[in-house]
Amino acid sequence: MRNSKQKVLAVALGYGNIVIHNLVSFVLTPIMIMIWGDASYGIYKIILSLMTYFMLIDSGVKNTVIRFVSEYRATNDRNSERRYIATISSYYVIASVGLGFIVFILYYALPIIYSASLTSAEILIMQNSLPWLLIYTIGTLFFNCFAALLRGHNKQICVQTINILKSALRFVVLYLMLHNKYSVEQVIAADALITIFFAAIVLFIVFVIMKLPPLFKGVNKAFIKKIVSFTSVMLISTIATSLFWSVGNFLVGIMTSSVLAAVYATSITLTNMFQSLSNTVSQVLVPDIMVKSFSTDDMVEMNKLMVQIGKIKMPIMLLIVLGFGLFGNEFVRLWVGDGYTGTYIIAFVTMIPLMLGMLQDVPNNYILAKNKHKTLALISLISSVINVILSMILIKLLGIYGAALGTISAYLFVFVVFTYNYYHKTFGFDMKTLYKETVYKNLKYICILVVCGVLLNIIPFDHFFGKTGYIGWLFLLIKIILFTVLFLIIYFTKMIDKETKNRVFRRFGR
Repeated sequence: MRNSKQKVLAVALGYGNIVIHNLVSFVLTPIMIMIWGDASYGIYKIILSLMTYFMLIDSGVKNTVIRFVSEYRATNDRNSERRYIATISSYYVIASVGLGFIVFILYYALPIIYSASLTSAEILIMQNSLPWLLIYTIGTLFFNCFAALLRGHNKQICVQTINILKSALRFVVLYLMLHNKYSVEQVIAADALITIFFAAIVLFIVFVIMKLPPLFKGVNKAFIKKIVSFTSVMLISTIATSLFWSVGNFLVGIMTSSVLAAVYATSITLTNMFQSLSNTVSQVLVPDIMVKSFSTDDMVEMNKLMVQIGKIKMPIMLLIVLGFGLFGNEFVRLWVGDGYTGTYIIAFVTMIPLMLGMLQDVPNNYILAKNKHKTLALISLISSVINVILSMILIKLLGIYGAALGTISAYLFVFVVFTYNYYHKTFGFDMKTLYKETVYKNLKYICILVVCGVLLNIIPFDHFFGKTGYIGWLFLLIKIILFTVLFLIIYFTKMIDKETKNRVFRRFGR
C-alpha cells in the first residue's frame, strides 16, 4: 500500500512539475518580449538553441543510466555502481573541458556565422552570453544524469520535488530580474547559477546521503567497453532527436532575422508544451508496455495493448490539438501580441503530425525492450539530415513557414509513414487497426466538434466587451471550458467503448 501511495504521489508531483514548468514559460515569455522587444527575445532563443547542440556532448550517457543502475541494484553490486558513477563523472568532466574549447572557438566564429542576419550589437550579446551558457550546459549535464540515477533508485518523489523547487526558484528570480529590466546576458547567467546550485544538491544526495561516491579502483577497459557498446545506439538517437527539433530555430536565426527567430521560437515553445503533456501521459502508461514487451512475443496481445493505449492517449492529444486549432490564434494574440500570428500557424500544423506519431508508444517501447532499435535510430538520424536540407531550401522560399514545412515533412515521412510500414512488416504490428480505431472511427465526431468550436468563435464577445486585457482572457477561458465540456460529453457518450472506459478508470483512478 505504501509503495502504491508513493507511486501516486510521484505521478501527482510529475504533473505538478509539468504545470509549473509550462506556467513559467507562459508567464515569462510575454514579459521578456515586452521588456526586451522582439529582436532581443529572438536573440535569447537563438542563444538557448545553441545549448541544444552543446548537450549533444552527453553522447547518450544520461539515457542509459537507469538501465545500468537497475542492473547493479538487482545484483546488489554497489561497487560496480560506484565504478559506473566514476566512469560517467570522469566523462562529464572531460566533456566539459572539451566543450570549453568549442565555446572559445564559437566566440570568434559567431560574427561570421550570423553576419548576414544579426547586427553587431546582437552578436555581441551572444558572445557575452557564451561563458554563462557553458556553465548552464555543464550544470544541466550533471543534473540530468544524476537525477536519472536517483530515478533508477526509485527516488521519484525526491527528483520531482527538486524539479518543482528548481522551477519555482527560477520563476521568482527571473520574474524579479525582468521586472527590474535586467539584460539577456544577466538572465542567462541567473539560469546558469540556479542550475549549478541544484546540480550540486543532486550530487550531494548521491555521493553523501546515499553513500555512492565514485570508485575509480576497478574501472578498466572491459568495464568501459560494456558501457560504450550500449550507449552507442543511444548516442545516434540522441543526436538525431536534438538535431531534428532544434535545426529549424538555428537556421531561421542564420537565414532570416532575430525578430522572425522570436516568432518561430515561440511556436516551438508551444509544441514543446504539447509534447511534454503527451510524454507525461506516456510515463504513466509505459510500465505496462515494457512489462508486456519483456514477458511475451505474442503479437496478438501486443496489438491489443497498442490499440487500447492509443484509445487512451488519442482523446487527450485530440482535445489539445482541436482546442489550439480553434482558439489558439486568440490565445497567442493575448499572450504575446498581434505580431505573432506565425507562431499560431506553425505550432498548430506541427501538432497534427506529432499527434499521429505519438500514438506509437507500444511499438516504440517494444523495440527498446527487445534491443532492436538500431535501425530506427539510424533512420532518425537520416530524417534529421532530410530536415536540414528541406529547411534550408524552403526557408529561402517561404521564410519561417519553410522551416516548419521542412520539419513537418521529415517527421511525417519518417515517424509516421516509415514507422507505419517498418513496425508492420518487421514486427507484425497492425498499424492500420491502430489508426482506424483511434482516428478514422472518430472523424465524424471530430467534424462535429470543429463545427461547434467555430460557432463558439462566432459569438461576438469582443464586440460587446472588448478583446484585450483581462476581459479577453476571461472570455477565451469561457470558450475553452465550454468546448472542453462538450468534448468530454461526446467522448464519453460516443467515442469511447466500454472496455477502454473501464481501463481508463482502473489505470488512473486507483
